[in-house]
Amino acid sequence: TISCMFFLFLCTSLFVPRTTACSFILHKQKASYQSASKLVELKVVPEPWSCIATLDSDSEDEGDTVNLRIVDKQHTVSSQNGGMQYSLSSPREWMEAIEAQDGCHGAYTVLRCDLKSRTDTGNPRVWGQLFHQDRMSSSFSALCNNSSFSASSIAVATDASRRIIDTIINRAKKSLIFEGSEDEIKVIMVTLLWQKRERNPNDILVRGHAFSSNLSSIPCQYNPLATKATIAIPRDRAAQLPSRYDQTPRAKLSSWCSERRPLEEHFKTPDIGEVILSRQCEPEQGHTFELLEG
Repeated sequence: TISCMFFLFLCTSLFVPRTTACSFILHKQKASYQSASKLVELKVVPEPWSCIATLDSDSEDEGDTVNLRIVDKQHTVSSQNGGMQYSLSSPREWMEAIEAQDGCHGAYTVLRCDLKSRTDTGNPRVWGQLFHQDRMSSSFSALCNNSSFSASSIAVATDASRRIIDTIINRAKKSLIFEGSEDEIKVIMVTLLWQKRERNPNDILVRGHAFSSNLSSIPCQYNPLATKATIAIPRDRAAQLPSRYDQTPRAKLSSWCSERRPLEEHFKTPDIGEVILSRQCEPEQGHTFELLEG
């Protein structure tokens, strides 16, 4: 399989020379079918679509209104020292702006929603909703040092998340226009963010963000391109790179969005698609590194 080939290739690349990065290209194997999607060629490229979702009241009891705010790249927020401009249309920068303004981060996850051009059964398709629900619960628990949040608090936050997803999708159905084949889809990436409330730390503040390139695609007509990746390796033992392997690595925490910027500035050049983190092995093993998952 592709994953096994990738693993074997990485194993042969573990022992690398003393350098700042080791680059390689990952090719996906061609199959007898094409399993993803091909972008539909358009004469006029539509503008990306993005929105922010918040709940109307301090309580998240059933029935509260989900408010949506449409944003674009012109909607920005400055950091407190003015050194950064965050675009609210970007899910990552939206989370960074919240952390910069509120001084706290949260647990998050990103769901893929496929909106189909035809209104048939299963439209839209929300991928892995139960998986993301469990991820949010476990990540938020890790964020709070596994302190006990009542099952009812988790249930209220989960219900609020579902209502945010439903509200975003309903708005997207009205906003995103299809002009071609009935087989077209548009992908919406929905980000959910859970944080502790300041006034009542036993409650969970739930917010949402949606982004779509607004480009149509056709399933099963995709020829994937190679992805170029680089392995982040420090110049020497004294150098410290941002990492999370000793800080709840299994949790999806929004703080990593800003913490990893130094890594990206150093290793993620325009031709690089992915940066793979590494950890230095014990001194007796020489100048060798272990590749980190994720």
